[in-house]
Amino acid sequence: MPRNETILNVFLASPGDVSEEREALESIVHELNKSWSRTLGVRFELVRWETDVYPGFGDDPQDVINHQIDSEYDVFIGIFWGRIGTKTPRSDSGSLEEFELAYKRLGKANPSLDIMIYFKDAPIPPSRLDPKQLERLQFFKSSLGSLGGLYWDFEDISDFESTLRTHLSAVAQKWSKKDKVDAAEKVEPNIEEAIEEKDSSDDYGFLDYLEKYNSLNNEMCLSLGHITNATIKVSEAFEARTKAIDEITSGGETYEISDAKKIIKLASEDMDRYSKLIDSQIPVFASSKDGALDALSKALMVYRDFNVDSSDLESLNKNINGMREAAIGSKVGLKKFRESVSALPRITNQSNRAKKGVLKSLDKMLSEISSTIQVTQNIVDSITEIREDSKN
Repeated sequence: MPRNETILNVFLASPGDVSEEREALESIVHELNKSWSRTLGVRFELVRWETDVYPGFGDDPQDVINHQIDSEYDVFIGIFWGRIGTKTPRSDSGSLEEFELAYKRLGKANPSLDIMIYFKDAPIPPSRLDPKQLERLQFFKSSLGSLGGLYWDFEDISDFESTLRTHLSAVAQKWSKKDKVDAAEKVEPNIEEAIEEKDSSDDYGFLDYLEKYNSLNNEMCLSLGHITNATIKVSEAFEARTKAIDEITSGGETYEISDAKKIIKLASEDMDRYSKLIDSQIPVFASSKDGALDALSKALMVYRDFNVDSSDLESLNKNINGMREAAIGSKVGLKKFRESVSALPRITNQSNRAKKGVLKSLDKMLSEISSTIQVTQNIVDSITEIREDSKN
């Protein structure tokens, strides 16, 4: 079925020491497009000099890149670790020049442009450490505040992936809401088109509804997979943070409270990122779930009216049971994690706020999953009734 999509160009700028993160970004964009293109009508297109620039001549290599890269991108992502990059005639490095060009576009003329800067906070191998590069990088980092910028630190590739997935999800949702508002303001209702669209859906048959269900069910499972993976990662991070605090406090009264608070701060940030990811996935899960279950219900209505091959009904029954079991498994895992979070003591103001945020997000997600379990059980009961009727 034809559908409209909003294409968001994502420009990536970074020196050469974050190649792993650059590759991860490409995978994340591909992964999110599977969810957001259908659910929100938003698709990301990644723009990088490696894939979008061809050999040419200009004042210098960076000038060639600047002219060939379309400046009308919607999202600018900068990733840095221990290097700032090679100087150009116009800036301290090629990556900084690209940032400066993006920053000039920011403002009233481009209110929808998103500029997201990330810094890797991890040890740098001595053989790759360049004090001058690091000094220039720190100067750039400290200057962002005066420009009104908020940057983000990450510790490793896993942290980067979960953080960026959450942030890009938020961008997709922002554009989806914007598109809906624009459509409501610009497009007048067309009764004839609405009737025609309804009539076309009325022409659906059993296999059409089954195909629609399978597509939406895949999106729902992908969203549930994001949440499950995030829950596993934050649980592992909790264990690591707890172990670190235990090691600090094992010295009795001699330990520094400030050291423990640093670890608690990191744990709180872990929880904040986790709750944001859950919140970003709830509308995706809910939308795909509702659409999938609606398609299933309509498929069963059609099955009652027509003599469809019973093997299709068996396949449907197996599929819906798998969906229900997956929901039950996720509910058990999320409830267990919720109990762990709920049992956390009141330590600091930041950790208490982060704890409340996680519990609130989990309660919303658990409600959606409980609804899924109930509705799928009703559908399983309906399939059982159809089987019994066919025997009589």
